[in-house]
Amino acid sequence: MKRRAYLSVISAATIAGCTSSEDPNSTNDPNPSDNTDSSENSTASDDSDETRSFDDYVTNDGVKIGLDEIELSNSITLESESLLDRSSKVAVLVSVTAKNISNGTRNLPDRDEFNLLAGTDQFDAFSDPFSSDTIVEPVSGELYYGQTNVHPGVAEEGWILFEVPRSLSEITIAWSDSFDDSDRYGWTTAIEPDQLPDLQVSSVSVAEPVRIGENSEVAVSITNEGGTAGTYSADYEIDLPIESDSGQIEQEVAAGDTEMWTTTITPRAIGDGLLEIESEEVALRFSIGGAQHQFGETVQTPSPENAYITVSEPILTQWYEYERYDGMKRVESESNEQFAIVQIEAKNRTNSSVNSFGRRSVTLSNSTNEYEAGYFEGISGPVNPVDGSQLNSFGISLSAGESETYVVLFEIPADIGVDDLEFFAEWSLEFMTDTKATWR
Repeated sequence: MKRRAYLSVISAATIAGCTSSEDPNSTNDPNPSDNTDSSENSTASDDSDETRSFDDYVTNDGVKIGLDEIELSNSITLESESLLDRSSKVAVLVSVTAKNISNGTRNLPDRDEFNLLAGTDQFDAFSDPFSSDTIVEPVSGELYYGQTNVHPGVAEEGWILFEVPRSLSEITIAWSDSFDDSDRYGWTTAIEPDQLPDLQVSSVSVAEPVRIGENSEVAVSITNEGGTAGTYSADYEIDLPIESDSGQIEQEVAAGDTEMWTTTITPRAIGDGLLEIESEEVALRFSIGGAQHQFGETVQTPSPENAYITVSEPILTQWYEYERYDGMKRVESESNEQFAIVQIEAKNRTNSSVNSFGRRSVTLSNSTNEYEAGYFEGISGPVNPVDGSQLNSFGISLSAGESETYVVLFEIPADIGVDDLEFFAEWSLEFMTDTKATWR
């Protein structure tokens, strides 16, 4: 599954630089009309290591350098990938302009010569993206790299990316010449990362018990600890026995609030379920139990079987009769026991054959004991007090459109009542998975 997610972006600082429409003779102009002499190094020795504001440009060895704009974001989306998704840090995007204003060729400042300083901490420019990548969000534009052997009048504009902690409030973007570190310049500004949305999954849960054929709600709690509203967006996947489900969580959360996102699952087999959210460390594992039905209820067995089955309440009797060649044969139970006969009506409403549980996979139980299915005397099954075909070991097997009534025999203690009994069936489905159901 392709995983891609981003949080909504709010700019905490946008600082505009000068444009080419300004006075071409101004030292603050990033695009002056006149080139300087190739030997000129305007203000380099005087301005080295000086802190500047974002509307100031510096000239070093015939190259004019300026920072035009700064953006904060929880994540960055490039054409080929997303960065910082679900990260506890924030992105600082700085727009850099560098222009050769000399009369000869020059090397523009390399991206790696820029650093972000905050107190005693230093952060390097993010250098992973490919040179062909462009930024899609929170801004659109090219990345800055720093060209070499640039001819007079040629400029490069682009974005440099930094990843920093949310705790920062004032930063300096510093540049130093990699060949002469005495040439150093810094641009300082305040930032407010706490005004960005800070969205995270605080909990995940599922309404229990989770059973075959029943709808269960999966809930994801999302908290926004940031200063502005934002939209949490992330891909998710829910793995269930036989099948899986995937999609995208999309939930808007106000600043300081918590919202609940939900989805519904309907398992078709027993086993374990797993919810995973892209780039989140939290995952939810849960168990899936068998289906619960009432005696007399008509239910559809899990696909691909698709048989419609009605399990009747057990008939408790001291005898049953079956037919043989010389007439009816009556079978009596032991004095301290009784027969419990379960009748199953099955119907195939599909265009192909179906199969379901057999005699070996069913039990009858009360609160203390389980009783295995026995055999009726005779071949076809009883005719009194119920009539039906004896459920064999191969189970319910129906051709397209076929219906059949099956009966199952149990021998149980004589003091057990109908209300104490549950009928339990378990059988195999596709992909080495099992299903089970209980009627009570």
